Amino acid sequence: MAYHMFFGFCLRERVAAGEVAEALQRLGARLIACDLMLAITPMARRDRHPVLDTEPENPRAFFATMVFRDRAQADAAVAHFEARDPVTAPLHAAVIRRITEASFLCYQEDG
Repeated sequence: MAYHMFFGFCLRERVAAGEVAEALQRLGARLIACDLMLAITPMARRDRHPVLDTEPENPRAFFATMVFRDRAQADAAVAHFEARDPVTAPLHAAVIRRITEASFLCYQEDG
């Protein structure tokens, strides 16, 4: 039963998508190494499908999903961020300073 954090965001001005993708993967690798996350999907660009995309007012152009073993692992990751770990904090900041309009949605698989 995995726990997921889906998030959407826009890029700040003059930031390339590749910069954010690399920063997300570095942050993800750190969290995985600390046993605070199972996986992170590659960053994906939104495709505004004329029928299937039903949020025309949503400005977010990029998305990724972090996958945790369960809610407890996700909570441990949050505590890790809040503790300002000296290795993780700069990796997190490298993502945050490159994005804007971030929105997060958590969901848990049944079973």
